[in-house]
Formats: sequence, structure tokens, C-alpha cells
Amino acid sequence: MTATLALALLLALALVAIYAPADPWWRLPLRGPSHTVRVGASPPRPALGPPRAAGFFARGLAIDARILVAHLGGTLRAGGASLRAGCADVFFEHVAVADVARRPGALLVNHEVLSTADVARMRRGAVAVALVKTDTGARAVAALCPGVRQVRVPMYTPCAMRAGERIHKDIGCAIHLAGHSWMKGTEAVARAWAPDMPRLLITCSPKAALFHGAAIARAPRNVCAAMALERAEVLAALRRCAIAVLPSACEGWSHAIREAMACGCIVITCDRPPMNEAVRHMETGILVPMHDSVRIPVWAAYGASARPADAGGARLPAPARVAEAVRAVQRMAPAERARIAQNAHDAWAAHTAAAIAAWPRAAAELAEAVG
Repeated sequence: MTATLALALLLALALVAIYAPADPWWRLPLRGPSHTVRVGASPPRPALGPPRAAGFFARGLAIDARILVAHLGGTLRAGGASLRAGCADVFFEHVAVADVARRPGALLVNHEVLSTADVARMRRGAVAVALVKTDTGARAVAALCPGVRQVRVPMYTPCAMRAGERIHKDIGCAIHLAGHSWMKGTEAVARAWAPDMPRLLITCSPKAALFHGAAIARAPRNVCAAMALERAEVLAALRRCAIAVLPSACEGWSHAIREAMACGCIVITCDRPPMNEAVRHMETGILVPMHDSVRIPVWAAYGASARPADAGGARLPAPARVAEAVRAVQRMAPAERARIAQNAHDAWAAHTAAAIAAWPRAAAELAEAVG
């Protein structure tokens, strides 16, 4: 089994390496921007330090942890399974069984991976509070665990910006952030792409290459894949690309969508929650219709106890719908692209500032709920 996995990983890496960019075009000087996004005079500046314990494989969870440490205090346990805050133990995504009886517990809910085992523990009272990040997460918890107290977490996505700077965008470039995940819609994006579309950069980890290597290998030559890019390079690409194609099958919050909005990208994502909680169609991005989407069996191989409890499941958009959305952005007048991109950045800035301001109240509500 180990040899098979090693062979599959080598094959995926080889397929992605074939499509790795010979020249990293996102580092090259931009000769002529198609439009420009202006950062406001007072961009939000959260004071976040690095997590105090390693172990987060998913970058989204690492961001969540930094935000909770900054606003609740406390120390992350080794492995990153939970945060020992002043008032409670906060578990990330799943309930850590070994820690359940020690102190009052709160679960930071990513509803798309909330397992039947987690739901059973919450119903038994092993967790006192569900920390929800989105309206979708709140509805899922209310339906699955109607007796569990909810506290809304003012989640946000940090992104460093300089007051008054101008971000110059290139309509000839697009980006897709696959990260470590199988559920970002990478296959739909690769199948949607055509030679007359913008250059597309797909960023992914070696793990994600296992899922997406074959699809990327079948994509046209204007698609390139890059693994293990430094964050500075990913941000440079986000700041350059006019389009961020992020049609996730499911999300708990999606820092990638909001980071792309912060950088002035026109985000293309799915018209289903919680993605459409972040993006308003033709105002702050483009929503892909889902009437002919395909449902994905998220945890089919994980056994009964790890099955997702949310009946909504995960759905991938039809590649043709993704292609239509990309072409719609290509056809826009520069002024229209600039309007949507500026709206996206401004929406990120307004939400981030409001969320930071809301944290003292949320922390007090959590302390009251577990007390």
C-alpha cells in the first residue's frame, strides 16, 4: 500500500512538473495594467502573530488559530488540535476526545467536515458551545444539534495592505488556489480552460497534486502549476491577476476567496453557501450557476463515524459554467472590471474592520456561555 501511494505521488508530481512554468510570469514587470484597484486611507491592520504550536496542515486552520489566539489569548496544544484559552478549550474542526472532560469545550465549526461522531459528542454535552463562522454553519448546527449554544465568531482574513497604494491588475492573468485540498474545484477549472483564455496559475501542494495532476496535465499550455510557492509569491500573483477562479465544492469560511478580494481580484465562485455569503454576483465577483452541478461524496472512504453530518454535501460546478464566467469577465469593459474589483476590495476591508471591532463582544459572549 505504501509503495502504491509513493508511486501515485511520484506520478502526480511528474504530471504537475510538466506544467510548471518555465518563467514565473507573476514576478515579471507589468507593462500595462488593464485596470487598477486603490487601497483606502486606513486599511485594517490586525496584530496577529504566528501560532504558538505547529501542526496545522491546512493553511485556513492556521489562520483561524492565529485569529483566536490574538483575540482570546491562550496557548495552542501540540499538533494544533485545540486552543487552551482563558475560559475554555477551543477545538478546531473536530472534537479532541482525549481533552473533552478537562475543561468547558467549544468547537470551531467547519460545517462541511462536521462528522457524525462530532455531532453525537455535541448532543451528549461534551461540547458546551459551537463557534460558528457563517450563516450556513449556524443553520447546520441548529439543524443537527438544536440544543447546543451558538456563539458567532467574527472571522476575517488578514492581508497586509499599504494605505493609498494602487494594485495594478492584468486581465491576461488568472489564478486558482488549490492549496492542500481536493475540494477547491481544481478539476472543473482545468477542464474549463481553453487556449484563448488568460494564462492560469494553479498553486497546489504535493498532496493536492495526487488529486489534480491528471486533470492539470490535460489542460492547455496556457495553464501552469506551481507547488510549494512562498506566501510572498502567491500574494504577488494574486495582486497581479485580474481573475481568481475559486469554484469550491464546499467551504467552512474560505480565506482564499477573501484574500483574493483583498487583492482586487474578480473572484469566480459557486452560487451556493457559504461562498455566496462572501461574493455578490456582478457586484463583488461572479457566481457560477449550480443547476447542473455534480455532487461529490465527500467522506466515502472514511467510515461511518467520519461521515459528514451535513446533508447538503459538496457540489462541483459544470466546467462549461466556469468557462462562461471567465469569458464574461474577459468581455467586460475595463471600467466594469475596475468597478467590481474595487467593490471586492472595499467589501473585504469593511468586513475585516467590523470583525476586528466585534471581537471583544464575542469573547465576552463565549466566556458567559461556558461559565
